[in-house]
Amino acid sequence: MDRPTGLSALALEPEAETDDRCELAKSAFNSAKRGKQAYQALVFVLAIVLVVAGIYAIIEFKDAKTARGFLALVTAVGTLATTGVLGVLARNAKKDEEAMWKRVEKSCRGR
Repeated sequence: MDRPTGLSALALEPEAETDDRCELAKSAFNSAKRGKQAYQALVFVLAIVLVVAGIYAIIEFKDAKTARGFLALVTAVGTLATTGVLGVLARNAKKDEEAMWKRVEKSCRGR
């Protein structure tokens, strides 16, 4: 079984037994992968918001001191969010995805 790349996921069989370990592992892998992708999307959206806020500060503020203060605030919030909270969550989601893939390989051996 090949590991899916990009936005693709493992195909599930709706007819499979409810206690089929392979199907349960594939479902868990798909969930972990979607969680990781969600955090990546949040970081991307946050980066766009920070760029827009920076452009707004450069265009809108007439006083250079006020603009620098606003840009410093935007930079601090962006750094804390991307390398702090979202960074930890994304790293944990990646570990979950790796663990679930190992479970898929173990459970679906021979299929």
